[in-house]
Amino acid sequence: MQHELGLHEGTKFSVFIQSAFDTGIIIDTSSFSMQQYREHVARTISLLQQSYQEAKWTQEYPRTIHGADDAIDFLPILNFSYVTAICSNLLTHDSLEIKVSGGAVCTVKFLLPTVYFHPFGAGIISVEALLYWNQPYTLNDLRTVNDQLLRELGPLVEASLAELIRAFAKTVHTARIPLYTPPFSDLLPAALDRNVLYWSHFAYVARVASTVGLSATAAWLNPLMMPMDQRPINNMALKPDRYIYFGWGRSIICCLTTLDDKTIYSYVRILEIRNYLWKTLYDLDRGLRSAIIRMRNIHSDREAHKLEASLRALDFRVKGILEELDSFKLTFDHEKIWLIKQLDINWLTNDLMTSLQTRLQSFCDFYDYIEESTRRMQEEHLQWVLNLIGVLAAAGTITAVVTFFDPFNHLFPQQRAEFLVTGVVSVALMFFVAIATVRRVRHKD
Repeated sequence: MQHELGLHEGTKFSVFIQSAFDTGIIIDTSSFSMQQYREHVARTISLLQQSYQEAKWTQEYPRTIHGADDAIDFLPILNFSYVTAICSNLLTHDSLEIKVSGGAVCTVKFLLPTVYFHPFGAGIISVEALLYWNQPYTLNDLRTVNDQLLRELGPLVEASLAELIRAFAKTVHTARIPLYTPPFSDLLPAALDRNVLYWSHFAYVARVASTVGLSATAAWLNPLMMPMDQRPINNMALKPDRYIYFGWGRSIICCLTTLDDKTIYSYVRILEIRNYLWKTLYDLDRGLRSAIIRMRNIHSDREAHKLEASLRALDFRVKGILEELDSFKLTFDHEKIWLIKQLDINWLTNDLMTSLQTRLQSFCDFYDYIEESTRRMQEEHLQWVLNLIGVLAAAGTITAVVTFFDPFNHLFPQQRAEFLVTGVVSVALMFFVAIATVRRVRHKD
């Protein structure tokens, strides 16, 4: 039997809700060896298990995003979270009832949420919600539930999540984990009109009993997606018996009920990791604008050199994040590499990278300016030293001339002094005139 909504009888329908948040902690992983990284993670988890026992603390491994049918002979190690928390008491309540205008009631049952703390100042909270309806419903009803869940998400998790973030930050400081302090306090500026959570992404998962209902279910869900251009919603999956589309704000995964949960979540986890990277790049792009403005307000060479050193350290770390965007650094599975590339197209990731790289180029121009200024300053200092040596040498020459022409002290001492001073002043004036002329020529050039 097929309902009005287009889902076959026996279809299991759920939505993975993910949202990004700030931690205020930037762990300086760029200075770690792999062994040091493991040691820091182990020490952090050990302390968290003692100080915040309400959560189960673990480390994320590369197999997190590998399904049962993925190649596992070689696994990349980048992009994963620093520590992970599974919290049973994070939600204020574990279910909601949402009544839509047509009279249908959707019962939303939340499963155990997972919180990923990533190294560069941000994290992701992820929770799966099962959707149960008391009667057939329409796509507009599902949109209503989507919008209501967006409104409910903040009150549902933010109070406990803020406490969890504070526990993580305190433990990282207690463990003396090497941190990176940005040169600007607002390098990662907070988004407006929010408390803890940034935007959220909804990944709808429909598990159908047979391949007959796979295409119909995907076709029914397609209008829920929000593409960034006029291209139709298409199946991005390369493997059989599944329909996957990664979109802007919403995604869909349609598969058979025989596909295991771990494989399904491996697709969701790709979205979450990309969401963390996108948020980080987005915040950096906004924050670096302030850095560029600050560069224009420099008033001293010392301040310029200090800022240059700080910006070089920042430039190194930002480029490290950009390098992590390569899909093969996250997975070697051919389908997931393809999916990440399609996701980046829909999320305008390349445009964001271009904007950020343009701001980094402004830093390079600033470095060139500082280096040129330093070179000129050094040349001027050297020129002044040479000038002083020249003046002293001229004074010595004049003294020798006076001594030569006055071997028997025929000139009065006052006359000899006047002769010497006049000569030195004349030589100095010639030097100053020459320097002024050279500077005028340089200025015209």
